[in-house]
Amino acid sequence: MLSLLFATVLAAASPTPAPAASATPAPAPTPEAAKAAPSDPYGGRVGAFGLTAGVAIPGGDLGMSTGLAFSVRRPVAMDGRLVVGAELGFAQTSASGDASEPGLPDGQGYTVSVSAIPVAIHALWHQPAGPVWIAAGAGPVFAPVRVTSSAGGGTNTERSTAMGAELLGGAELPLGPGAVAADLSFRFLTASGVKATGSGNLGGLGLRVGYRLRF
Repeated sequence: MLSLLFATVLAAASPTPAPAASATPAPAPTPEAAKAAPSDPYGGRVGAFGLTAGVAIPGGDLGMSTGLAFSVRRPVAMDGRLVVGAELGFAQTSASGDASEPGLPDGQGYTVSVSAIPVAIHALWHQPAGPVWIAAGAGPVFAPVRVTSSAGGGTNTERSTAMGAELLGGAELPLGPGAVAADLSFRFLTASGVKATGSGNLGGLGLRVGYRLRF
């Protein structure tokens, strides 16, 4: 009897275990929140290939140049906002004059055609502005240059390597697997030892538009 009473007292004094709290999973972010969350300019991808076409206004008497450019860009730091890139392009421009130019025989004119293959390396900082990414940067540029000049019935071809630098700004709007891109640049590029162009700027103010495909 005494042992039964003792067991009853112990059972009453023992604490009743509380029921385990059910773990409530955190709600998943909505698609709207995911879209609004900032990310790197290439959506977590390795980088982007780009193809752009545009025009530039070089210095001196050279006319407006046209060209194409193929670029590769890759985020390297600062949550992907610091991007390095390389660009390979082709540009062509020309100029012409008449007998009023000094040193030309009466009734003769001249033409100068310049083609260049610029290679540029850029470091760019990207900043979001709503759905658009704004970029600004700079870098060195060099370009093999071919200049063909004709005057007085004769033709002369000169080759040189132009060296310079470029300031670059741009915007990218994500669309599909990549982004629609527009770049505005000022490129200072001179070719030494080319008589037909002298020390004029072969680069100038340029605008290029195109598409960059993320990979």
